[in-house]
Amino acid sequence: MLNETITTSETVTISREEYEQLLKAKNNLEYLEKLDRSEQQLREGKVIRKTWEEPKEMANG
Repeated sequence: MLNETITTSETVTISREEYEQLLKAKNNLEYLEKLDRSEQQLREGKVIRKTWEEPKEMANG
């Protein structure tokens, strides 16, 4: 939904709404990439598995 874009030298002006949409898309992409890396680590066995009880035991000392 890019409306009017004004370009001067290396400066680009867009609406706040457009900026927020671009920022959200960037953040979503970064999160999806993180999930992909986590899935790959899981497939490669590069994970540490814990039971539900272990964190409780660690917290209680």
